Amino acid sequence: MRWLFILVGFFVTGVGCTLLVSPLFLRDFLLRWLNEKTIYMAAGMRIVLGTLFIIFRRQTRFPTFILVMGILALLSGLTIPLLGAERALSFVHWWLAQSAAVLRSWAIAACLFGLLILRAGL
Repeated sequence: MRWLFILVGFFVTGVGCTLLVSPLFLRDFLLRWLNEKTIYMAAGMRIVLGTLFIIFRRQTRFPTFILVMGILALLSGLTIPLLGAERALSFVHWWLAQSAAVLRSWAIAACLFGLLILRAGL
């Protein structure tokens, strides 16, 4: 299952790099894509991904880090349905309304997390 961590690491790093280069492109894409249905799909993906991270953490170089990431993903996936789609969407819209500098700062963090997940899987 190391391929899962490599795939997720590449994806997170890619999204982070895209946000770093062009925060407006990613903002516009997400604003067009997000709705109640996709919010619940994202929650389901987080629950599945978090569970897989927890189960297969011992196959990685950094099992404690992967365990923490799995727990955070699982908790965030469970929180979205509890909040409701409207409240979750309003949070996402608030987040996307931040300045390009704020989005770029978080993009750097996403790139670093993605690279760390990638390294854990290699």
